[in-house]
Amino acid sequence: MRTGKWGVLSRRRLLPGRGLALAAAVGGLLAGATRAVADGPSVTGAKSSPRKPRPPYRCGPRDAEFERWFSSVFGSKDVLILGGPDPRPLRDLTGEQRTFAETMLRRGIKACDFLAVETIAAAGWRALVPDLRPAATAEDADLRARVVIALKRLGSTDDVTDDLIAVLSAPSMDARMTAAIGARLFSLDRLRAPLLERVRRDPSWFVRLHAAESLLQLAGVEPPDVNQHPRIAEALADRPGRQESPHDFFELRPPPKEDLERYAEAARLLDAAITERLAAGACPKPEPLTTIDLHFVRVSDHVAALTVEDGIGPCDRTLAFVALVRAEGGFRGLSIGIMGKSDPLHTSLETSPSPLAVEYQRASKVLAIGPVVVDTAASNVVGLVYGPKGVSVSHRATQSLSFDRRGRPPPALPGLMGSHDEVSDAVRAVVDRSPELRALVGADSTNSAPR
Repeated sequence: MRTGKWGVLSRRRLLPGRGLALAAAVGGLLAGATRAVADGPSVTGAKSSPRKPRPPYRCGPRDAEFERWFSSVFGSKDVLILGGPDPRPLRDLTGEQRTFAETMLRRGIKACDFLAVETIAAAGWRALVPDLRPAATAEDADLRARVVIALKRLGSTDDVTDDLIAVLSAPSMDARMTAAIGARLFSLDRLRAPLLERVRRDPSWFVRLHAAESLLQLAGVEPPDVNQHPRIAEALADRPGRQESPHDFFELRPPPKEDLERYAEAARLLDAAITERLAAGACPKPEPLTTIDLHFVRVSDHVAALTVEDGIGPCDRTLAFVALVRAEGGFRGLSIGIMGKSDPLHTSLETSPSPLAVEYQRASKVLAIGPVVVDTAASNVVGLVYGPKGVSVSHRATQSLSFDRRGRPPPALPGLMGSHDEVSDAVRAVVDRSPELRALVGADSTNSAPR
């Protein structure tokens, strides 16, 4: 497969932020994976029976016609950076247009173009499963990983777990990382040991991290973000300066013994956390977060909500507060949020004409937005108006900020980005049950669904 620089781009869009600020939502490879039904966690370690080897898939030559069609429908291949092909142009196709699109995607499969694979999976076109199935034996391990994950997402009846496990030990870092992320669509009983082995031995921090986060998610350990488990995160990390050498970055030499010892400790801690979680039953007590995850939720063009997650479990999510800010001048920009380990957390809300400083102290539960200071232990829901005369409080109240999570599909991504949609739904519920907050949204109420 001719991945070239696109392989690097696809890797970049799957990296979790090591810094504090998080920009707009990303996805791509597993966009829509939350709609797939992953096998539930199991305590057992069932093994699959051996299968007869299948003939390798022979890739055809590069298909310029497919590439022209793809660009005409989805735009530049830079869509990879923005989260993968948007399937919406395909979903309403019928008749000859649908037939032609299927023909183009089949040509893409024959050329081993991974964009065809990702597009089929994102669009949910199960009719192309028979065309995808043979490509699971392609020589290119990165393509194999994408095909296996696509088959799983499309509900194929094939047992492709062994194919995914095989890719986890492929020479390509991209392929191993893709498989480590895709593993969260499978079952814990089959993937527990192979993913722990990646944590113990993989020279790539990216692979170790995604293997660990897939294990946390498959087992239902909350939160499934490695950064919220400091001992595991520290043991997984590269030594300072190790990735400064090209030999290390491209894995031309194995990790030294002392690093392997740390990775083994990370695997031991993960395995213990999984065992503890499985023994705790379906709905253990929510776990407090070790970082301050501050979400910005756009409610309308002039109203945004700020909220911090307080604790999370498999069945419940609790917010520390919800603060709605009506900015008469609107917003110059609004990211998903910011995650920080320091207490208090300092940031700003990008209001017009000037930003409002924001500070939250978890220890004292005190929130400051501009000059307004709120004791969230006394009033965990507040409404503010920012206008020409400054910031004023329009509403203070106390609500239950615990929300049921049962029945929700697992997020495609862990951490702040993976939980943002769920947090947005919680904010919507807070607004909907408060006449004062609905009045604060006012003229923008027709657009009041957070996005």
